[in-house]
Amino acid sequence: MVQAHPILHGRVDVKASKRPPKSTPKLRAGRPRREPEPGERVQLSLRVTPQMKRKLDAAADGSGRSQSQEAELRLEKSFDRTDLLSEVLSLEFGERLAGMLIILGHAMSSAATSTGLMLDDRNKLRHVPRSPWLDDWADDPTQYESAVLAAKLLLEGARPEEEIEDADLAVANAFKSAKSLVRDMLDAGEQGIEDVLNSVQLRRMLGATATRLWKYSKKWQERREADRG
Repeated sequence: MVQAHPILHGRVDVKASKRPPKSTPKLRAGRPRREPEPGERVQLSLRVTPQMKRKLDAAADGSGRSQSQEAELRLEKSFDRTDLLSEVLSLEFGERLAGMLIILGHAMSSAATSTGLMLDDRNKLRHVPRSPWLDDWADDPTQYESAVLAAKLLLEGARPEEEIEDADLAVANAFKSAKSLVRDMLDAGEQGIEDVLNSVQLRRMLGATATRLWKYSKKWQERREADRG
């Protein structure tokens, strides 16, 4: 015999309606989170490039500090020097260009580093030997392209909405400024001693990028001469 539903034609089965509710799963009791005490160390997980890890290891060995202590010290110094960087750039280029240089630098570095890490992970899955270019993103074509695109996006986004008044003048001065900069950096024949020292420092900082700029500057000149002809 089939038992009737507890609610039929307005009649309620009291016994059926007083069935105990289904038990809800109990939450697992855990240790409540607490705010760290002043001076207490908390765990921080992050990924860095192999080149950065080697630099950190070398610095830690030289100072006698642990890798974590060395990393914490250098992070603290980087925050202390943030204001100094903006001040120096502002004195040299003015506040507007200084701000643009800072965001361009961060965007290019972030894009290139992320691309390099993803390439490295993908190559590990394919059992491909690690590329030596990952030590310096400026020498890796894919990472460099990512940095260039990040810079282009920011520069285009900041472009004034008004029409260009004289495009030919803008192009001419762009070629002139870029060519002069590369020439002054790599050819210190007629420069003062201060400029020579700066050029040597720039060449050291740029590495192989300086050589590529020198070769490309010759192409700029050939292109300008062809356009004039």
